[in-house]
Amino acid sequence: MKVLLLQNNPIESFGCYLEQIEARDIRSRLVHVYAGEALPATAGWDAVIVGGTPESAMTLHRHSALGREVPYLRELVAADIPIFGVCCGGQVLAMILGGSVERLPAMEIGLVELELTDEGRGSDLLAGFPRTFPAFEWHADVFVPPPGAQTLIGGGAWRAQAYQSGLNVGVLFHLEYGIDGVERWAEAYANELAPTGLMARDIVEQCMPHAEKMQSLGRRLMGNYLDMLGA
Repeated sequence: MKVLLLQNNPIESFGCYLEQIEARDIRSRLVHVYAGEALPATAGWDAVIVGGTPESAMTLHRHSALGREVPYLRELVAADIPIFGVCCGGQVLAMILGGSVERLPAMEIGLVELELTDEGRGSDLLAGFPRTFPAFEWHADVFVPPPGAQTLIGGGAWRAQAYQSGLNVGVLFHLEYGIDGVERWAEAYANELAPTGLMARDIVEQCMPHAEKMQSLGRRLMGNYLDMLGA
């Protein structure tokens, strides 16, 4: 099996998602799209993991480094290569599959309590998940799942926090990071906290007691996805 990972921002790495792939000795390739690295041929990949970026999915085509990724993802979808999209990655995937992206009235930032939907509780992707769980969030845009997709998780500021369409998956939240990742985000994007009245240290303190559980669920989420792919 071969998995391609497309990183769209230097801050937003793949954390324990990549660790799970490497733990199974799956061949993988990490492309730093934000840095202008070349996208490989679409053929030959068994799955593609698409990371997030502060850029809006609605205007991604305007950015020279990332704009070329949208038609590339369209080619992957046309070739029936499964995609797992994180945050903005999940939003772009939703649009390609026929869904859409909307802007929230206010950014959703920090620790959020999420809940499995009825479809989510019966999903192989979320096998072993509790009915409710904490997750780290940081986004202004959200996806409207594509037609026919299952909405697996809700809660927080938006009714659809994760969807699945075949083997294509989009998630808004971040379970891939330990507390070091939360600290990195809070420092890098501190300017976005002003409307919330929170400081970077507040976000870290929110997440600190739940960091171990979130990473455990992140490993389970990616492990379940790899199981679904037959890895």
